[in-house]
Amino acid sequence: MKSTFLLGSLVALAMAGCASTTKQADTMLMTEAELHNSGAQVLKDADGYWSAVKRVSPRYPLKQVQNGVSGCVELEYRIGSDGKMDGYRVVKAFPGDVFVDAVVDAMKQTRWQPTAENTAREPVVTTIQLDLRLEGYDTSGYRENCGANNM
Repeated sequence: MKSTFLLGSLVALAMAGCASTTKQADTMLMTEAELHNSGAQVLKDADGYWSAVKRVSPRYPLKQVQNGVSGCVELEYRIGSDGKMDGYRVVKAFPGDVFVDAVVDAMKQTRWQPTAENTAREPVVTTIQLDLRLEGYDTSGYRENCGANNM
């Protein structure tokens, strides 16, 4: 009985940890209106305000490697005054949402520092497309949906 309680407690703790991670991801997901009305400037390119000092590449999901799947995710995201992504929305994802979690996880770990022109650490909203592509597989759907210029 004691070991059952301990095992049950460990399972409950593990589930609580998973739930809190999911909750955190949900609070960062925003609508276009929420991003654009957040008080941050909306820029095509944030380089004049923020410079990436830590870039993290998305982890290719094992199932997609095994199946030879290539794709892309376009995110509109907000860089907060602390130099971290603090909100995002998925603009485009191909195929479906199979790469969204990997891209969002990578962007959460990316860090920016303000440029000399952004001494006030003004937040900005900008867009990025991250591509996940395997060599040697049929990439016709990838080219059509993610842009031929990414080949």
